Amino acid sequence: MAEIYLSYAEALNEYDPQNPDVLKYLNYVRYRAGLPGYRSGNQDVNRERIKRERYVEFAFEGKRYFDSRRWKDAEINERDQFGNNKGMNGPVYGCNYQATDGSFYDRTIIDGYLFKKKNYFLPIPYQDVANHWGDLVQNPGW
Repeated sequence: MAEIYLSYAEALNEYDPQNPDVLKYLNYVRYRAGLPGYRSGNQDVNRERIKRERYVEFAFEGKRYFDSRRWKDAEINERDQFGNNKGMNGPVYGCNYQATDGSFYDRTIIDGYLFKKKNYFLPIPYQDVANHWGDLVQNPGW
C-alpha cells in the first residue's frame, strides 16, 4: 500500500499541489511507521518529503534508480543531511574483498559510477529505427 499512497501523493503534488490529499496520503505511510505526520508545505517542500519517504520506505528494493531517472535528478552529485548521495553519480563503496587481514571491513571504493544524460532513456533497438524510414529517431546520446 505504501507504494500506491506515495505514488498518488507524488502525482497529486505535481498536478494540484494545494490539494490536502497530498499530505493525507504521505502521512498514511508515516503514521503506519509510527512517525508524526506533516502539517503543511508548498509543492517543492512536499516533493522533497515524498522523495525522502520513498528513499526510506523502499530501501533495498531497487526502486531508487528508477525514481531518480523519473525525477531527472540522477546526475546530481551532492549529499543530503545524512551523508547519502542524492543522485546516482559518485563512487560506490563496499568492503575490501581483496583483503587478507583485518582490513576487510575498511570502506573501499568498488566502482566510480557515472550517470550520463543519455541514461535517462533507453536506446531504441537499431532494427526498429531502421525499419521506420526516418519517422523514428534514436534517443539522444545513443
